[in-house]
Amino acid sequence: MDPRETVDADPALTIIASRDRRVYAHHALDSPTLASQPGRYQINPLYNVATRDTNLYLRLQFPNSDYEDEYGACKQYLPEEAVIDRAALEALQGGGATGPLDEFIRRRVIVKLPELYY
Repeated sequence: MDPRETVDADPALTIIASRDRRVYAHHALDSPTLASQPGRYQINPLYNVATRDTNLYLRLQFPNSDYEDEYGACKQYLPEEAVIDRAALEALQGGGATGPLDEFIRRRVIVKLPELYY
Protein backbone atom coordinates (compact mmCIF):
# COMPACT_ATOMS: atom_id res chain seq x y z
CA MET A 1 0.00 0.00 0.00
CA ASP A 2 1.39 3.40 -1.00
CA PRO A 3 1.65 6.19 1.57
CA ARG A 4 -0.94 8.96 1.39
CA GLU A 5 1.61 11.48 -0.01
CA THR A 6 2.27 9.20 -2.98
CA VAL A 7 -1.44 8.74 -3.69
CA ASP A 8 -2.14 12.47 -3.30
CA ALA A 9 0.63 13.36 -5.75
CA ASP A 10 -0.58 10.96 -8.45
CA PRO A 11 -2.85 12.59 -11.08
CA ALA A 12 -4.77 9.34 -11.64
CA LEU A 13 -5.96 6.59 -9.33
CA THR A 14 -6.96 3.07 -10.28
CA ILE A 15 -8.59 0.81 -7.71
CA ILE A 16 -8.38 -2.95 -8.17
CA ALA A 17 -10.20 -5.50 -6.04
CA SER A 18 -9.58 -9.24 -6.12
CA ARG A 19 -9.48 -12.22 -3.82
CA ASP A 20 -6.62 -13.68 -5.87
CA ARG A 21 -3.32 -12.66 -4.18
CA ARG A 22 -1.42 -13.09 -7.48
CA VAL A 23 -3.12 -9.92 -8.72
CA TYR A 24 -1.12 -7.88 -6.19
CA ALA A 25 2.31 -9.24 -7.15
CA HIS A 26 4.74 -7.00 -9.01
CA HIS A 27 4.24 -7.44 -12.77
CA ALA A 28 7.04 -6.16 -15.00
CA LEU A 29 5.89 -4.25 -18.06
CA ASP A 30 7.57 -4.52 -21.41
CA SER A 31 8.99 -1.25 -22.63
CA PRO A 32 8.94 -1.38 -26.41
CA THR A 33 11.08 1.28 -28.00
CA LEU A 34 9.26 4.17 -29.57
CA ALA A 35 11.15 3.54 -32.81
CA SER A 36 9.49 0.12 -33.10
CA GLN A 37 5.99 1.58 -32.76
CA PRO A 38 3.96 2.28 -35.91
CA GLY A 39 3.23 5.87 -36.79
CA ARG A 40 5.02 9.11 -37.55
CA TYR A 41 6.98 11.47 -35.30
CA GLN A 42 5.06 14.73 -34.87
CA ILE A 43 5.01 17.70 -32.56
CA ASN A 44 2.65 16.97 -29.66
CA PRO A 45 -0.78 18.37 -30.70
CA LEU A 46 -0.91 20.35 -27.44
CA TYR A 47 1.66 22.75 -28.89
CA ASN A 48 0.98 25.79 -31.02
CA VAL A 49 3.80 25.87 -33.58
CA ALA A 50 5.28 28.92 -35.30
CA THR A 51 7.98 28.55 -37.96
CA ARG A 52 10.72 31.16 -38.17
CA ASP A 53 13.90 30.70 -40.13
CA THR A 54 15.19 27.18 -39.48
CA ASN A 55 13.39 26.64 -36.18
CA LEU A 56 9.99 25.64 -34.88
CA TYR A 57 8.84 27.66 -31.86
CA LEU A 58 6.42 25.76 -29.66
CA ARG A 59 4.05 27.06 -27.01
CA LEU A 60 1.96 24.72 -24.86
CA GLN A 61 -1.73 25.48 -25.41
CA PHE A 62 -4.66 23.38 -24.21
CA PRO A 63 -7.74 23.27 -26.46
CA ASN A 64 -9.99 24.48 -23.61
CA SER A 65 -10.09 24.91 -19.83
CA ASP A 66 -11.89 21.58 -19.26
CA TYR A 67 -9.08 19.74 -21.04
CA GLU A 68 -6.49 21.63 -19.02
CA ASP A 69 -8.32 20.80 -15.78
CA GLU A 70 -8.32 17.11 -16.62
CA TYR A 71 -4.85 16.79 -18.17
CA GLY A 72 -2.98 19.70 -16.60
CA ALA A 73 -0.65 17.31 -14.80
CA CYS A 74 1.22 16.92 -18.10
CA LYS A 75 2.75 20.33 -17.34
CA GLN A 76 5.06 18.41 -15.02
CA TYR A 77 6.91 17.05 -18.06
CA LEU A 78 5.82 19.24 -20.99
CA PRO A 79 7.70 22.55 -21.13
CA GLU A 80 5.65 25.73 -21.66
CA GLU A 81 7.89 26.64 -24.59
CA ALA A 82 10.46 24.86 -26.74
CA VAL A 83 12.52 25.49 -29.86
CA ILE A 84 13.15 22.63 -32.28
CA ASP A 85 15.43 22.61 -35.29
CA ARG A 86 13.12 22.05 -38.26
CA ALA A 87 15.75 20.11 -40.27
CA ALA A 88 16.33 17.70 -37.34
CA LEU A 89 12.59 17.00 -37.11
CA GLU A 90 12.32 16.48 -40.87
CA ALA A 91 15.29 14.10 -40.75
CA LEU A 92 13.66 12.16 -37.90
CA GLN A 93 10.37 11.97 -39.81
CA GLY A 94 12.31 10.64 -42.81
CA GLY A 95 13.73 7.78 -40.75
CA GLY A 96 16.81 9.49 -39.36
CA ALA A 97 18.25 9.10 -35.88
CA THR A 98 16.51 10.60 -32.88
CA GLY A 99 19.85 11.85 -31.48
CA PRO A 100 19.42 15.62 -31.31
CA LEU A 101 15.73 15.26 -30.43
CA ASP A 102 15.98 12.54 -27.76
CA GLU A 103 15.13 14.90 -24.91
CA PHE A 104 12.06 16.23 -26.75
CA ILE A 105 10.90 12.65 -27.36
CA ARG A 106 11.54 11.66 -23.75
CA ARG A 107 9.51 14.64 -22.50
CA ARG A 108 6.69 13.95 -25.03
CA VAL A 109 7.17 17.23 -26.90
CA ILE A 110 7.63 15.03 -29.97
CA VAL A 111 5.35 12.00 -30.04
CA LYS A 112 4.74 9.17 -32.44
CA LEU A 113 1.21 9.41 -33.80
CA PRO A 114 -0.72 7.06 -36.09
CA GLU A 115 -0.64 7.88 -39.79
CA LEU A 116 -3.38 10.37 -40.76
CA TYR A 117 -3.82 11.38 -37.07
CA TYR A 118 -4.12 14.99 -38.21
